[in-house]
Amino acid sequence: MHRDNIGTTSASVNLDGMTAQLDLDSTIARYATASFDDDTPLLDAGLESLSLLRLAVEVAADDDAEIDATRMAGVRTIGELKSWLLSLSAADGILT
Repeated sequence: MHRDNIGTTSASVNLDGMTAQLDLDSTIARYATASFDDDTPLLDAGLESLSLLRLAVEVAADDDAEIDATRMAGVRTIGELKSWLLSLSAADGILT
């Protein structure tokens, strides 16, 4: 994971030998209804539980991934959401 010069968080993902860029800010922005940074509370960004579940399913990229609802419920800010999504991706073995 790294932050580029415009402040987006991204990670390299290896899918079937091809490397793709997982840009969490862009992915989250598709579901958010307001601007955000890492300290923004999820509700202030317009993200509710269904949006979080959709994000988790999208980032996991594994149809059999288990999503820990208890941990998801503890996510309060965009920064915590990014950490959770990255850990979900790593648990699925897709992050390089």
